[in-house]
Amino acid sequence: MNLVVGDILKEHEGMFYQTVEDALDIARWFNSHGRVREALGEVQKSIYQKTVAIIFPCLTRWTTHYQAVRRMLSIKTAFQAMFLDRPKLHTLASTSPRNNTATKADEVFDKAIRPGFWDDLARYVLGDDHTYCTKFFDSVEMHLRPLVAATNILQSDHANLSTVVLALASLYRIFLKNRSFQLSVCRTVL
Repeated sequence: MNLVVGDILKEHEGMFYQTVEDALDIARWFNSHGRVREALGEVQKSIYQKTVAIIFPCLTRWTTHYQAVRRMLSIKTAFQAMFLDRPKLHTLASTSPRNNTATKADEVFDKAIRPGFWDDLARYVLGDDHTYCTKFFDSVEMHLRPLVAATNILQSDHANLSTVVLALASLYRIFLKNRSFQLSVCRTVL
């Protein structure tokens, strides 16, 4: 399943690849700077009364990319609050032993405040705004959700041969009969 999802994402990478890569760069930067990550946790606590970890995806597990971006979007307000104070981010990042922390902080900052970044991320991954459903990746959740569900079922400790057959038959039915899916995605899956 992960390979199928990977094939779908690679086939259409020009449409949304850069937005997702920028999101993963932001996640990587936050995860690699402890003080910045702690500050994000404090902001989350003040906004949501809880903290959640930033997920960084495993390269060979494409469904984790989907989960990582969903998590980022779930704490979007906290990220945006952090990016309101560029000098504070520089100060927090400067405690890192890595070289060029100010330059990398600026790169991450510019990606996160790019006009439309968060909206693009939401549309491409969640199909967040229904007025945009004319484009394929504006409703990518519709395409990936059955694959993510099947992957989770097949990776279960309780999966057996009948579970595998039913999951694959369900995917075959979903991607063969659903006329709202893009034809190239259906071919990739089938």
